[in-house]
Amino acid sequence: MSWNLANEKWIEFTARGAGGDDESGVGDESGLLGQFASGRGLSDLVKLVKASSGYPALSDFLLHGVTDHVAEVREELGRLAEHAPADVASTAKALSELAEGQELIIITNGVS
Repeated sequence: MSWNLANEKWIEFTARGAGGDDESGVGDESGLLGQFASGRGLSDLVKLVKASSGYPALSDFLLHGVTDHVAEVREELGRLAEHAPADVASTAKALSELAEGQELIIITNGVS
């Protein structure tokens, strides 16, 4: 499974797909920002964040899958990437790059 980042347009789409006008069940491409990790990549990132208390905004984002504290999450991802193993650093950098310029971000599998 792969994990994608989405913005608020994804919420609007899934609300419509769950009983509104559009029932196709296919992701709104303008709301999906792109893939940032495999299942294992996200798992490894979560494990590293849980092992430290230095990433409160990132920890909350990974726990809930949504945040509007994008600047704080991006800053913490940058710090984490500096000291993480290469595979986790790559996931952190990809996530941070996709989040750039967003006001709200959501972790999704691209389907729900």
